[in-house]
Amino acid sequence: MGLSDFLSASFDWIEFTVFKESLNNIITNILLLKEDDFEPLPRGRFGYNAQLKWANGLVFILYNSGLDGEAIKNDRNGIHVIFTGRGCRAFEYKGNFRELFYLVLVGAKDNKFTRIDLAIDDKKDEIINFNRFWDELEAGNVSSKWKTWDLILSRSLGDNYFKGRTLYLGKQTSDIFCRIYDKGLERLAKNCVEIDFEKLEWTRLEIVFRRDRAKLLSRYFLESEEGVGQVALAVLNQYIRFLIPNPENERKRAWETAEWWEVLLHNVGKLKLTKETTERTIEDFEQWVDKQIGPTLSAIISAKDGEVDWLYKIIHKSSTRLKPKHRDAINKYQIQNKKNISF
Repeated sequence: MGLSDFLSASFDWIEFTVFKESLNNIITNILLLKEDDFEPLPRGRFGYNAQLKWANGLVFILYNSGLDGEAIKNDRNGIHVIFTGRGCRAFEYKGNFRELFYLVLVGAKDNKFTRIDLAIDDKKDEIINFNRFWDELEAGNVSSKWKTWDLILSRSLGDNYFKGRTLYLGKQTSDIFCRIYDKGLERLAKNCVEIDFEKLEWTRLEIVFRRDRAKLLSRYFLESEEGVGQVALAVLNQYIRFLIPNPENERKRAWETAEWWEVLLHNVGKLKLTKETTERTIEDFEQWVDKQIGPTLSAIISAKDGEVDWLYKIIHKSSTRLKPKHRDAINKYQIQNKKNISF
């Protein structure tokens, strides 16, 4: 099972954050690269005040530095690494991503992947064909967990030539969505070549995983032997199905799957990435207060010269709004403390 011969799959974007690790160790022991190959940039981004680039900007490392210019040890924001699409290609010549997942995740509870893009390329437009997706979506011949789709067409103001065509399945702000775009058109546009988009071949389908979905996907890659293509197809199989319309049956779910979609999926299974529900503890709540509203509480108390009666009023009023998860955490905390009492 997996991709047909004329398709190829790859990682096309990866971001992760590492905590309690030095900048040098991340470069040499996790990325397996040389520190001298990184160049500093004049400013940081995404809340970090410093960053480095590798291979002329294909990989970036974002971090916070002190007055001495060195990375702050054990900074609460950690050190963030970004692989662009071309950066993923370049890295594959020096290492492999399964080993990277291992080095980032194993033995490091707080480290996390925050974005992973999986790409499937059809350089012949045989199955993953932009016009086909557009036509089928317009016709409504689809059943999907994604509730919306969008079409973005970009043209040059000067000559009105097409610069890009992109379809989005799902909201771009969600933890998982799909993007289908005319890769051949994009390449020609970047080279400023006159474009006849109907004659171009090469469509790319990308699935973007962010936040919790990226964390779950990284763990899945770490624990399984499946390749990028098989995982991408299994996720597609879970989220969307293109159909053969049946005017005699209004229930789309009863419609047969389109033959071209079955050829693409190639009998692959379904991959459902769902977050396991975990019981929250009093310690978890305490950490949340510390990270999320600790500075706010400090500001209010400082402004009131240490007076905290207002805080006790809020606590008392909120006691009527406790949810089952709060009561369970209270009970377990009290039971645990009683067990730890020694006489």
